[in-house]
Amino acid sequence: MTDPLLSKTARHMNLKPLRHFQLVAEELNYHKAAERAHLSQPAISHSIKALETKFGERLFDRSSRAVKLTPFGRGVLEHANNLLSEANNFETGVENLQLGASGRVSIGMATTVAEGIGGRAIVAFGKLRPKISFDVSVYNSNHILDRLSQELDHFVLCDAQTAASRQGLTVDNWGQQTGGFFCRPNHPILQMRNPTFSLAHSFGLVSFNVTNAVRRELETMLGIEGSTFPLLQIASDNLKMCRDISMASDHILIAEIANVQSDIETGNLVQIKLNHSFNRQLCIATKTSRMLPLPATLMISFLKENRQLLMD
Repeated sequence: MTDPLLSKTARHMNLKPLRHFQLVAEELNYHKAAERAHLSQPAISHSIKALETKFGERLFDRSSRAVKLTPFGRGVLEHANNLLSEANNFETGVENLQLGASGRVSIGMATTVAEGIGGRAIVAFGKLRPKISFDVSVYNSNHILDRLSQELDHFVLCDAQTAASRQGLTVDNWGQQTGGFFCRPNHPILQMRNPTFSLAHSFGLVSFNVTNAVRRELETMLGIEGSTFPLLQIASDNLKMCRDISMASDHILIAEIANVQSDIETGNLVQIKLNHSFNRQLCIATKTSRMLPLPATLMISFLKENRQLLMD
């Protein structure tokens, strides 16, 4: 819905000063805002002063070394964000008409998704749409969801539970990754007839991504839920390091099978047959208020239509 306060303003002014105001409000630093706008600091200051003159009110309190929004500035920022988002959506709509099925898609992927199926998904879609190019960022789920909220990525593939806890996002369940427990060949646990999860835990667990739901489930099984006794002895976002630790020690690796499939095939890791396994729900998350470019919309449709093929 159009912002009534700034709709009138938008008809009588260039939106660039509002974008400059938005940058300064985000950074609370004129120098950093100028760098993001690829302008000089005096140019940014001139934009802000021009807005203050137009509105007849100060937008920032610059009485001290710190830059702070005034109460009036906070109110203007809310309306400016709405207007600039609407302007971005308009620009995206026009670009869709101009580009058709070409352009660039910016995707955020959780580490486990990227390692397991991300590359396969991009290659499969790229064969169908060779004119579309990709920017892919790979971090943990929380980090890529931050990027999504800041509109740095068009959509993200990540843990559904983590995404569902965020406001302002549309979360579509996409599929499941099956997890398990792995160790190096000749590990002592492989000599035991009926190894238990408690026994695996006694060797020390290492993992690069355990969601809250899986963590609670495993802690309940061990009887350590709510205690100070750690579930994981080593936790890291670096998948390779976690695998290396498990291959070089007695630590038991918790991982999605897709992420260690090549290590299983080469004999570097062996799956332990415990009386427990777990699944992780993945999702496609988008920012609800943002209109996506056509290439991103096409890729999301492709991922939904081919989820089973990509998961297998």
